[in-house]
Amino acid sequence: MKKAIKLIITIISIIAMYFAFDYFSVTSPKRVKFHQLDEFRQEVLENYNVSEIDMYFSRPILFIEINSEEKLTNEIRNEIIEKLKPIINKTNMDIISEKYWGKDTSLFYVRIYFNEIKENTKIKYLEIELSQSKDYKDWN
Repeated sequence: MKKAIKLIITIISIIAMYFAFDYFSVTSPKRVKFHQLDEFRQEVLENYNVSEIDMYFSRPILFIEINSEEKLTNEIRNEIIEKLKPIINKTNMDIISEKYWGKDTSLFYVRIYFNEIKENTKIKYLEIELSQSKDYKDWN
């Protein structure tokens, strides 16, 4: 009887660890396709000195990398951020999270990097991290 109870507890523990690992582990990065972000990308690439914008999801984080050959001025960075602010909200992030993760979005984050590309190397010079817990309003 004791062996059976130990076996049941072991099996339940293994199953619980599997689900905990599945829930909290990161995924391999997935390119994000989302209409509003695609429009943002196109507008920024056309109107600013930005060479590429990478958007990918690796749970629980949406990464947006804005890459340019030289550092963007504060004014241009602020203009780009202002264009991005209306897109980064609970409704849109829930849609992206459901599409690429399918889990609880209360753990969801958005990281925005401004990178300068020198000799094929990305040099991060500004990072903004937004969180669901602060309703994506922590744009310091």
